[in-house]
Amino acid sequence: MQSFKANTQLIWRGYKEAYSFEPKLIIFSILQGMFQAVMPFVSLFFTSWILNILFVNPSFEELTPVIAMTLIASFASALLANGLDHYRIALIYQARDKKDMKLNNKVIFMDYEFIEKSDVHEMRNNLDMAELTGGQGIFYIFSETKRLVSQLFTLLISIGFVLSLFFAEVPEESPLSYLNSPWFLIGTVIGYVLYYMYASKLYKRVVNAMYSMLEKGAHTNNIYGFIMGQLMDYQSGKEIRLYKQQKLYDKVFDNMSQMTYQSLTDMQHEENKGTIVLQTLIHLVLGLGFLYSALKAIGGAILPGSIVIYTGAISNFVQTFPELVSETSRLYNNHKFLGKYFEFLELKSVKHEGTLPVEKRVDNEYELEVRNVSFKYPGTEDYVLKNINLKLTIGEKMAIVGMNGSGKTTFIKLLTRLYDPTEGEILLNGIDIRKYDYDEYLQLFSVVFQDFGLFSFDLGQNVAASTEYNEEKVISAIKDAGFFSRFEKLPNGLNTFLYQNFEKEGVEISGGEAQKIAMARAIYKDAPIVVLDEPTAALDPIAEFEIYSHFDKIVGDKTALFISHRLSSCRFCDEIVVFDEGRIVQRGTHNDLVKRRNEKYYELWNAQAQYYVEDNEGLIKEVALT
Repeated sequence: MQSFKANTQLIWRGYKEAYSFEPKLIIFSILQGMFQAVMPFVSLFFTSWILNILFVNPSFEELTPVIAMTLIASFASALLANGLDHYRIALIYQARDKKDMKLNNKVIFMDYEFIEKSDVHEMRNNLDMAELTGGQGIFYIFSETKRLVSQLFTLLISIGFVLSLFFAEVPEESPLSYLNSPWFLIGTVIGYVLYYMYASKLYKRVVNAMYSMLEKGAHTNNIYGFIMGQLMDYQSGKEIRLYKQQKLYDKVFDNMSQMTYQSLTDMQHEENKGTIVLQTLIHLVLGLGFLYSALKAIGGAILPGSIVIYTGAISNFVQTFPELVSETSRLYNNHKFLGKYFEFLELKSVKHEGTLPVEKRVDNEYELEVRNVSFKYPGTEDYVLKNINLKLTIGEKMAIVGMNGSGKTTFIKLLTRLYDPTEGEILLNGIDIRKYDYDEYLQLFSVVFQDFGLFSFDLGQNVAASTEYNEEKVISAIKDAGFFSRFEKLPNGLNTFLYQNFEKEGVEISGGEAQKIAMARAIYKDAPIVVLDEPTAALDPIAEFEIYSHFDKIVGDKTALFISHRLSSCRFCDEIVVFDEGRIVQRGTHNDLVKRRNEKYYELWNAQAQYYVEDNEGLIKEVALT
């Protein structure tokens, strides 16, 4: 009973959620459901009326207005039904968009560590799969409320007519007077109660089979979703063809198809086990109902023409009752999918959410200190960073170097609070960063990650990360990032779309150009702390050195942190910190570190130095290999 109460409350919560997205949708679904239930009986009523006139007292004068009313009612109801249906469908699309936006906002604002968890992706994908494969979850409320209301009112109206048939008495002198016995009504009620219990049990098994299918197929659905995204991205076309990846995709689609086929077969098997019995019962009851109506008419309890409306009511009742049983069972069992929906929305932040405002300083005097910080990713046992101690002083230009997997990017994630340290603390002006308001703390950083993302919006919006921006400031940032020569050739200036996903006149940009735009975005933000995490990997060494040197002038007195595999680009930094296997193994200036021939920095530098020379003006040039 406790479980039933909790499940019912969850369903009611689902309806309130749907109402919050589009209140008119629920209202119009109810109105349209009621209208749809009434209309067949209006048609049956007029047909019965016409037949009774013909049987009792045929008269053209009496038939004409009835036929006219029948035509008018039929025409008006068709127009109204069509209008209501189109409007309701439009409301469904609006409500679904708002629902999707709420789910997407959850993804945007949830803790970053959730984004890197596969089980969170599976939760999100399962919500979509529940809609696509069975119309479950919140979408069920959007789409099926009308059907549920229609079935309920059809059943109630049918019951009214059927009861009136039961209570229409055959004259006592008739040999069919035994039809007046209440046992006919009692037997019918008992039969339908038993039917309801059996049908509910059957549909519960079907829903459980569907739920099991979604649980088992979550991982495969994730893979399928990723591959579909790749196939829809025209930029993936080169690798697919050059590396003959078609067979790989075919294999995944084949596995997905086999899993879906098996799951749907299991669901159909569960449903078919009871379908024959249910359909047999339905048609048996339908035949008995028609016979009962005919006998009542023969016995004189009802007019001959009324057989139409009574048999129609019996037919609607017999057909609607199992549908309503199925629909109410589906509604009740939808609590499982609604539970997953609310579980996703209620994923709790694991970060400590501080409230301390960050001091706004015109002089940009913000000092960061890392004390005894160690870190391992949630759910893992190995430390990625171990006992890191580092201070980034005001206005300092610091470079972090090291081999792949040494922990450099993870360090930046901690510094920007995408993750919190497992051990130790990070301080801003002497205060633990976890005590600061998270959004205010993030405003201190302009970051370009090595896996930065640009969007298929116009150039101005990409640089400003906003739909509204200062055009002069955007152009200035583009100049400082070294993209201005390309910018001057764009057909629509700042309004030129990047890529052709949404705009056929969009421009394709190279990897190096994309990195310059990403740096322009960091410049535009104008934050006091600048972080560049290998943002120029797609550039040639000379272009990278020129950009970093120019960027040093742009940064000015701001605090800056640079990460690069190419050590020549870090020579202008005040200090270089060397990471190796999650630890700081060296620190100092380039000239100091390069002298330590038996240590890590010299090893890294020596591996690259053979490819560069310095000209008479002190500029780095790439050596031509022979």
